[in-house]
Formats: sequence, structure tokens, C-alpha cells
Amino acid sequence: HQLPNLLTTNVGAARARGAELEMTIVPTDKFLVNLNLGYLDTAYTSILPGTLFLDTSTAFAQAPKHTGSLGFQYNASLAKGAQLITRVDYLYQSQFWRSLAFLRTSFWTAVPAGFDESGGSGIVNLRMTYEPANANWNLAVFGTNLTDERLINSGFFHGIWAFDFATVGRPREA
Repeated sequence: HQLPNLLTTNVGAARARGAELEMTIVPTDKFLVNLNLGYLDTAYTSILPGTLFLDTSTAFAQAPKHTGSLGFQYNASLAKGAQLITRVDYLYQSQFWRSLAFLRTSFWTAVPAGFDESGGSGIVNLRMTYEPANANWNLAVFGTNLTDERLINSGFFHGIWAFDFATVGRPREA
């Protein structure tokens, strides 16, 4: 037999419920606003006997409670029918656990609190696009994560060996 020997089982019962609001507002033919708000409520409702490291207060992995985005776009008319499209976006995710309960820092107290969590911040992106009239091309200049937030997108902290296996978000790019 190989050690450790992995066994997949059902933990019991769980629920996930939430709501999402998406809105596009076009106050003029040149101005556009996008809004997205999300709310997610997850919980284990019962735990089967023999299930280790979980109880009904354990948070789901990869489940931020709040998400949102806000975008503004303006299309400026230029000479000879060309246009300059400017867009700025703000994207947000609240904190969430990346890993299973027994791999979380709350289980392994030697690691600083919050080390294993992702999210909890937002990023700003900007894009400016020049489009000539009646042309089949455009020219765009853009920057992503302009506030240079250091984000961890996924992965897990392994408490036994104190390794953090993480997918790191892209830094500021312009």
C-alpha cells in the first residue's frame, strides 16, 4: 500500500445561495456604465460521522462572499469619423479560503493569521483604443492592475510542510 492512502467521501450536506445584479447604464450615446454586484452565502448543513477537520462553521474554499465590478466607458468622436474609446474598470473580490480546512492556517496556528486567504482587495484596469472610421483595425494602449495589488488567485497552504502552493495574480502591466 502507498502512504498516504487517499479516500474520497461525502462530508454530509451543504448549501450555496446567493444573488447577482448586473446592470448596464447608457446615459448618452457616448457614455456607458457597467455595474456587477454578487453575494454568495455557503455553509455545510450537516457533517457525516468520521469526517475529519470539518464542522458546520467551516467556510467553503474558493467562495468569496462579495464580488463586484464597476466600469466606465467613453467614446469620444475625433476628426473624419474616427473615435477614441476610453475605459476604466474596478474589480473586487472579498477574502476567501483557497484550501481545504486541514490545510488552512487557522488549523496550523504557527502561521500568521490571514496568510492563507485570498481576495480582500480590488484592481483597476484602463484601456484607450483608437478606431479610425471605416477601417478594419484599431490601436489600443492599456494597463492592468494599475494599483499593483499583490494577489493570490488560487492554490493552498500546506500546514504540514509549511509550503504555500499559490497562483499569483499578475502585477501592474502597462
